[in-house]
Amino acid sequence: MKPKILVLSILLSFLYSVSIVSAALTVSVDVSKSLTENEQATVTVTVANTAGSSTETNIVTELSSSPSWFSVVTACSSISSLSAGASQTSTCIIKPTSTGSDLSTTASSTSQGGTSGSGSTSGINVASQSSSLSASITADSSVSTSATFYVGVTVTAPSANNVANARATISESGQCTVDTSYQAATQSLGNITKGTSKSPTNWKLSASSASGTCTVTVNVVSDVGGSASPSKSITVTGGSSGSSSSSSSSSGGSGGGGGGTSAAKVVIGEKNAVITIPSIAAKSESSFSVDSPVLSITKMNIKVINTVANVQVTATKLDSRPSDVVSDAPGIANQYIRIDRVNISSADIEKVTFDFKVAKNWMTTNNINESTVTLHRYVNDNWNKLETVKVNETDTDFNYNATSPGLSVFAVAGELKIGASLPAPSTPAEESTAKEIQPEEIFKTVAGNPVTIILIIVGIAAVGGLIYFIRKK
Repeated sequence: MKPKILVLSILLSFLYSVSIVSAALTVSVDVSKSLTENEQATVTVTVANTAGSSTETNIVTELSSSPSWFSVVTACSSISSLSAGASQTSTCIIKPTSTGSDLSTTASSTSQGGTSGSGSTSGINVASQSSSLSASITADSSVSTSATFYVGVTVTAPSANNVANARATISESGQCTVDTSYQAATQSLGNITKGTSKSPTNWKLSASSASGTCTVTVNVVSDVGGSASPSKSITVTGGSSGSSSSSSSSSGGSGGGGGGTSAAKVVIGEKNAVITIPSIAAKSESSFSVDSPVLSITKMNIKVINTVANVQVTATKLDSRPSDVVSDAPGIANQYIRIDRVNISSADIEKVTFDFKVAKNWMTTNNINESTVTLHRYVNDNWNKLETVKVNETDTDFNYNATSPGLSVFAVAGELKIGASLPAPSTPAEESTAKEIQPEEIFKTVAGNPVTIILIIVGIAAVGGLIYFIRKK
């Protein structure tokens, strides 16, 4: 018996050792392949207990690279327990400290019991921070005490890279206060296509009742594309020096530009928006939102060559193509808009930038390809297609941006999806003329017609005569 017990013990020991050897962790690493120097990034490590037959506890994960190209900002989270056949994720935050291409990183995971595993990913490119986004503030250089003024920011993506999920946050110090009831301090700009610019709604600020300096900073960050924090100092003049502040209210839209550019006032009508701008300094611009329930345009930015004053711009929604326009806009028109101007000539305008929206239900109903939506301008008896970029989308609308060299008649239009056709116009179903005839109606019809009564009497007589003749035979 003893030899058998010895053999059995050896066999069990062997099997146990095999199970220990076969126990292992499978590790995979996921991180964006396009990173920016000094811009933090999240690394996701997936750890699976695939080969073992028991639960592994207190699993610690560490990151490494050769050569070293990043620093660990936040260590990878530990996994307290991982049962056999299960997997969990661990997250870490890194910051690239140098640029490079086709870089790699390795994640090594080890449990309290000594079971381990590792995995790596490669093909990571780190761009120089100089290739990240840039931002510039648009605001008056000086304002009067207790005045309301507006501050904007323009965020530009680098020519080589797109910017993902950009956000802008305003902060102020000194003799001014941001009115967060007008616009939240933080705004989302979404994604910005490489080489293009985007601007959120301008912020509204109130100058203090005391003279001094107001310093405004806009911190722009992104998931991919870098960051920027431009600042601008604004002189508050007209009052005594001090530190007190007060706020004032003003209706209208938002304005901006260099010194001498005044805030725009926007009045919304039933089918139009009337914008009044006291002045725009040469080489400056004026931005304003158009919160109209009927106009596709949601924001305009007018940049001028020459100084202009007492400017009035009227944007009107047209029910159809205007009579002085000789042809329809290319594609399927969503809206025609006429923009009239006073005290600003074509020679004064360098460019006009539009933000506009198109309802998703209109796209669906008319089988429109969202990527073909374009703003067209009518000038010299021709429709000119303007450079248009899809910016983002909401639950109800697609949002676009376009730039025009001037103001006139515009059309928002799109093209049909490939293979699609316009939906047939709906027509009301014809009412059925069929009617169930009731016995009493037959009786009324018969009773109201003398000829019918005579024919019935003759028929009865004929039937009676036939019966009499048959019986007689």
